[in-house]
Amino acid sequence: ELEFADLWNKYVPEHLLPRLHGYELLMAPYAIAHMKIGLKLYETGYHFQSNERVRIYLTNAQEPAQDFSGTLEFAIPALAHEAEAVNAIKRNQRFTVVIGNPPYSNLSANLSTYLRQIVAPYKMCAGETVRERGALSLEKNLNDDYVKFCRFSESIICTATSGICSLITNSGFLTTPSLRGMRWSCLLYTS
Repeated sequence: ELEFADLWNKYVPEHLLPRLHGYELLMAPYAIAHMKIGLKLYETGYHFQSNERVRIYLTNAQEPAQDFSGTLEFAIPALAHEAEAVNAIKRNQRFTVVIGNPPYSNLSANLSTYLRQIVAPYKMCAGETVRERGALSLEKNLNDDYVKFCRFSESIICTATSGICSLITNSGFLTTPSLRGMRWSCLLYTS
């Protein structure tokens, strides 16, 4: 049994922790995630060394890497280090598994140009532009945060060339007429 514990304590920092990355937008779930993963690893017999950490970052998963050089360094050095680390991951890491619980918000606060453009493929269905009587309805539905997160997840998997995406969503995209481009896109990537 001692040999297994030694192997496990060697495996986790070298092979498990470097492959697990989490993004959380809110401070409380961010702290709880660190605690729960740390406790679960402790239950398995793993003991963290002083320079190791669970790679969960305080960030908006849907936003691309951003340059904060110097803006947080003076006021909040810990957050500056966190932003630097997550930006390196967002720029360089490829993921083959995306698991998420995206927000549901028809009145999205995530209205950056990047996020508004990322759903552009959902405006097409079978090679044709989705046309709706109420074009405003299409735009409103495409700007729902969970729709953006689905497309964001799809793009992450496409970058890695293959993978698995598992998201908790409402079932609106299954029946909403204006989201048929989203359904079509999902069908394209499920083969």
